[in-house]
This record gives sequence, C-alpha cells and structure tokens, in this order.
Amino acid sequence: MTGIHISQPHSRRLRRELINWQADQGFTHFITLAINRPVPVDRARKMFGSFCLEVDRYFHNRRNVQKLSSSARFNAFATIEHENSNIHLHALAKLEGWIAKSFDEMDEDILSDIWEECTNGSGDLDCQRIGSINGVLYYITKEHVFKDPDYILSSDFHPY
Repeated sequence: MTGIHISQPHSRRLRRELINWQADQGFTHFITLAINRPVPVDRARKMFGSFCLEVDRYFHNRRNVQKLSSSARFNAFATIEHENSNIHLHALAKLEGWIAKSFDEMDEDILSDIWEECTNGSGDLDCQRIGSINGVLYYITKEHVFKDPDYILSSDFHPY
C-alpha cells in the first residue's frame, strides 16, 4: 500500500477513520518495537508476525496456538515507521483483560525477550500503559497524512 500519493484532505479523512476504527478495540498498552538494523518492510512484517505467535505461546502456555480462535489470541494493531532509515513499529495491544492473570513488569521483560529473539538479537521493545487512546492513535498514524496508510493487525497472522 505504500508509495501511492493521496491528497492530504483525503489522507486526513482516512487517518480519522482508521483512528475511529481502532479507538474502541480495548487496547491497554502502547508498544514500540525497534529493529535496530536495516530490514525490508516485508521482513519487519514477518518479525511482527513471529512476535504475535510467540506472545500467544507464552501467555497461553502452549506450543500449538494456531487452533485457538482469533478472539482468544493476542490482539494488536501496528504501523511501520521510517521504512528507509530507522525502521520500527508502533503497536497498540490488549494486554489486560485478555488473559486470566494481570499483566505486570515481568511480562514486559518477557515481551522484550520475545522481540529480541524475533529480531535475531537486534531489537528493543518499550511497553507503556495507554493513557489516551486517541492521543496514541494520532501519534502512531502521523505519517499517514503523507502516504497511503500501512498497518498490520495481529489477526493477519491467524489461520482461517
């Protein structure tokens, strides 16, 4: 979807619709996933897909999670930023109210370890509780005013 020029008024309208669509999804955390080395966009997407799978495996404490329904699996929305320089992802995730136990600092450390493994040792992860969902959505879609929106849903990696 990248590379297409869209007029700014149209792009702003798409951005608002994207924000409205994601604002009520129950996201609880804002995650920045840095890769710390140049990779193509499709490789960054695959890394995020691996991250989603490993998060499911960790929180469900089972290896085979593919047969779980999408509603039981990790729910996240991500955008890719700075594709040609410091490529990284910004993601919103539902980390509370999704699993039986509460999400804590130890789980944040596990997420960091999972991301580092998915990036072959080069990734950093920062996870924060969301204060204002609309504020975070405006921040992570800021580049969408200048280009065709490109985003990833964790459910993109679930089998159908």
